[in-house]
Amino acid sequence: MKKKFNKVLSGILAVAMVFCLLATQASAQSVDKEINGLASWLANSEKTGFDFDDTSALDTDILWTVLVLAKAGNKTVYPEFENYVNTIVEAQYASLYPANFALIYLTELARGNDTTNIGGHDMLASLKSVDYTAQTYLSSLYFPLIALDYKEAPEYSGVRKAIVDTILAAQQPNGGFPYCSVDTGYGITSDPDTTSFVIQALADFKSVPEVATALENALAYLETQKFDDGSYGYVEWSSKSAESTAQAIIAKNCLGKPCDDSVTALKGFINPETGAGKDYTGADNTMTTYQTLLALLDVKDRAEGGNGIYKYTAPVPVDTTNEVDTTASESSTDATVAPTTAKSNKVDIPRTGGNTAVSVFVGLALATGAASLVLRKKDED
Repeated sequence: MKKKFNKVLSGILAVAMVFCLLATQASAQSVDKEINGLASWLANSEKTGFDFDDTSALDTDILWTVLVLAKAGNKTVYPEFENYVNTIVEAQYASLYPANFALIYLTELARGNDTTNIGGHDMLASLKSVDYTAQTYLSSLYFPLIALDYKEAPEYSGVRKAIVDTILAAQQPNGGFPYCSVDTGYGITSDPDTTSFVIQALADFKSVPEVATALENALAYLETQKFDDGSYGYVEWSSKSAESTAQAIIAKNCLGKPCDDSVTALKGFINPETGAGKDYTGADNTMTTYQTLLALLDVKDRAEGGNGIYKYTAPVPVDTTNEVDTTASESSTDATVAPTTAKSNKVDIPRTGGNTAVSVFVGLALATGAASLVLRKKDED
């Protein structure tokens, strides 16, 4: 009887494992069509219309597009980018912001390039040389934190602590985070996109009590900006946004929160004829497209068992540095502490597909457990 019990139990477990695997694969594949369409549109120079000859200022749409396409596996698109970014860093270094350093760093990492000599500057050293306590624009805090935490251990010390503390100090009474922590003439109000980015940046530090509390409050605020169809935006203005939805998805994924309805809503912002993301006017838009693509890549990665679009892709060295600037090879400049005003400084990610598979597995596991108890009881009888 014992052999019979073991065979039956093994069969149930095998079925459970196969069912779970199929559910995970189905979840991962459910966004493949949209990912392919978005990536194809972004890789088409006729659609994006980028001007790589204009190096008078950094075009963040170019930077973001190349970064997201690299994350999608296309690391050779827009070969003009390397000369473009090197020329800009070399000539415009004094006018670049911490968010620029962070995104350039992440982009070159994603493309498999050396980040220690971009336009004659080491991007990681540039990030570590910033006085983050002087930053007032939140994008000059959360993007550097994401970048600094990408290759190194997420320890709450040194430069990271300065960034985290400055971010926490900017949290508003309603739990949200503002675009800027000082009043520039428009007041200081919580912003859903900024809040989503902050959640993404702080998620790795949730073991720190004050960070955990801040994340809980931030998520509570973010949910007040959610519409009935799962999309996000500005509820007060009845304004839904693909960008806000994309970033909220990434943020909730970072916290392990379900957001299947938001992924469905995000797909609704995609033009079925062109594959591009549509802005608030209904027109194909580059920023909408790369942010939508980034969110769906995060969904797919997590559904396949990954850690998300910004997480570690290699063994993480232990960071024992407890002081700021000990590894910086460049001195701080006025430019490195200036606020960024780049329009596309948004990023977020969901945890959709994986939840379905987990739910299925848990259900089957419970069924398996129940069956095993019945069979064991029968065996004992």
